[in-house]
Amino acid sequence: MLAYISLGIGLCNAAAAFVVLLTWIELHDNIKNSLALQNGLQGVVRRLIISVGLFGIPILAYLLEDHKQSAKIPASYALAWGAACALSLLILIEGLIVLIRHANREQKTSSHRYRR
Repeated sequence: MLAYISLGIGLCNAAAAFVVLLTWIELHDNIKNSLALQNGLQGVVRRLIISVGLFGIPILAYLLEDHKQSAKIPASYALAWGAACALSLLILIEGLIVLIRHANREQKTSSHRYRR
């Protein structure tokens, strides 16, 4: 069961990274012209790095240690790790939603859109 949780969290991290990339591609012009959006994107990227790093810590520990010792991780610690990864992903998604909302609001009210 814990392997399925790990696989699910890994797939969610990959999907979140893909969504961040698509958001950056879609909002590139808006982000380039707005310091607030640049700061928001930097925050989202930091959260993505933390989320991927938090997911990767047990994997690195498993690869670097003896396999028999790593298999003895109690289920409560593994579930706590899974909950921490899920919470990190939720915070990342919230930051991405806020970034998109601010970009849409700024796109409607910005004056650089009408310059030639």
